[in-house]
Amino acid sequence: MSSVENSISQSNLNPALRDRIGGIVQSLLKRCDILADASADGDRVINPAQLREVTNRLPPIGFDLAREMKELQQQLEQVDLDGGEDDNFR
Repeated sequence: MSSVENSISQSNLNPALRDRIGGIVQSLLKRCDILADASADGDRVINPAQLREVTNRLPPIGFDLAREMKELQQQLEQVDLDGGEDDNFR
């Protein structure tokens, strides 16, 4: 379990917040793994065609990460707007 997953599963974290962001965090962690795999593949590139293949995989990963980060930000803002009852996540 990563430190992020461990933090999410802490008992002192507001359950509403945990429910709202748990799936997003899991998705972000998956995207990070995909990016790490692409990086490892890039380290093994030996010709321009392979380099092109690896670099063509990067934009969709970046867009996915940006979309998930935006969703995370929106969820955190919504929890903040819902009232001060979710102060345990800070």
